[in-house]
Amino acid sequence: STSRNLFHPAHPFRFGDEGWGAFEIVARVAQLSLDRSAFPTFVTSTSAREATDLGAGLHWYLNSNLRLYLDYDFTRFVGGSQARGSVTAVDEHVILSRVQVSF
Repeated sequence: STSRNLFHPAHPFRFGDEGWGAFEIVARVAQLSLDRSAFPTFVTSTSAREATDLGAGLHWYLNSNLRLYLDYDFTRFVGGSQARGSVTAVDEHVILSRVQVSF
């Protein structure tokens, strides 16, 4: 059985019809904390000690063959370099989208 057979919107989207498919609102929280002794060879004073990620998204299942995903992720780093241009110096904002077609 493939993943496309697992979900079928009750009212699939069709041009000229009233069905809109199904919508899914998603959210997640993730945190990564590293002990400096975990990777002693690779850790420097400019390495982040912690990253916290908050994400939210809207997924639209038009029918059992077509899905559209739109997600936003925000990541804040603790520790690490604050030098201009450093990855850990500023918060990270990412918008991700995906179109999935299955047949």
